[in-house]
Amino acid sequence: MFASIPRWLRLVVYVQVALIFAIPMGGWILQSAGEAADMRAYPPPGKLVDLGGRRIHIYCEGERGAGPLVVFNADISDQGLVWRGVQKALGGRLRSCAIDRAGLGWSDPGPEDRSITASARELHRVLVASGEAPPYLAVGHGLGALQLLVMAREHPAEIGGFVLVDPLPPDCLKQRLDKITTKVVGDTKPAIRAKLDEILAERGPCPDGDGGTPLLSWLARIGMIRALAGSNFDATAPLPELLPMHRALKLRTQAADAILAESRTAYVGLAEAREALALLKSKPSVILSRGRMGNYFKDQDFLEQQAEPSTLAFERAQLLYLHESQKAMLPAAQEASFRIATESGHYIPITQPQEIADAITDVAATSRTRTSIATAQSETAGSAAGRE
Repeated sequence: MFASIPRWLRLVVYVQVALIFAIPMGGWILQSAGEAADMRAYPPPGKLVDLGGRRIHIYCEGERGAGPLVVFNADISDQGLVWRGVQKALGGRLRSCAIDRAGLGWSDPGPEDRSITASARELHRVLVASGEAPPYLAVGHGLGALQLLVMAREHPAEIGGFVLVDPLPPDCLKQRLDKITTKVVGDTKPAIRAKLDEILAERGPCPDGDGGTPLLSWLARIGMIRALAGSNFDATAPLPELLPMHRALKLRTQAADAILAESRTAYVGLAEAREALALLKSKPSVILSRGRMGNYFKDQDFLEQQAEPSTLAFERAQLLYLHESQKAMLPAAQEASFRIATESGHYIPITQPQEIADAITDVAATSRTRTSIATAQSETAGSAAGRE
């Protein structure tokens, strides 16, 4: 049978079969070597905390002292490094710690369950195991804000206040899309509604997460993401000098696995997060919202100049929805405020870290005042009881 096939054609087939196996194997070798070199170049700058056989990285700045410990938690798929600009803006005035969730940054991989509740409990375990004592001032970005809210719901006495940075409103997908649609202006509304209905039909009204495909992990393993990534891979580096380190961490195979795991179960626990909003009535709090459309500063310029009318209308409506919904997350209390970072898209920690640092300073001052008043009242009550 094979004798009838021309020799040159057989050689072509042999070469193709060899390449099918050789390219992935070569990519895997290069990826493994690249990861090893990156980890030698960028060892963990903080502490690796043991959580029963796996380690979670926590990076702290500032001296221990009076006032709450600032705890930073990044948005979905982001590592603690995104807060470095905010920590720099704080200038050591308060002790602050940024945590890499499982599989991200320098942390070891963790369980497949990366739900809001599971992540919240892991964050608290890290703080306890690290020896960092409460009270905590919880600073979360996007979905990370909801994870800290749930952590606070389970340990309310340990929380001194909140700074929620462009937090994800704890609505199910259908609620979010319905509310955004009501704010769409113009004749593109029917087309947008039809597209959103397709999304809901595919994913359901309240999905566990954004889905995700194993293709990302597979491409990372054979070095394809590393090979295709440019020098500016991933724009979420907090400071220009940290871009090479940030890039190295994002290109790890375990980072791709963690991103996939988080995307699959990210929204499990929305109900608990909604219930946790009640804590904002009794804790000094700031919600800092984006002032521009998109994730990054230049996204709005691109949308206004080049986006299709329906895309631009949807993004404008989404910004209005976020402002309205985030305001509604705060109680009508004197010690809760809503602010807008006018020069930022979603990534306020990258564009306007000083705005976050100022909000943290304000909440910390209110928290310290509360603590002082409570201590004075307790001492007065104790003295009165002693005189009796």
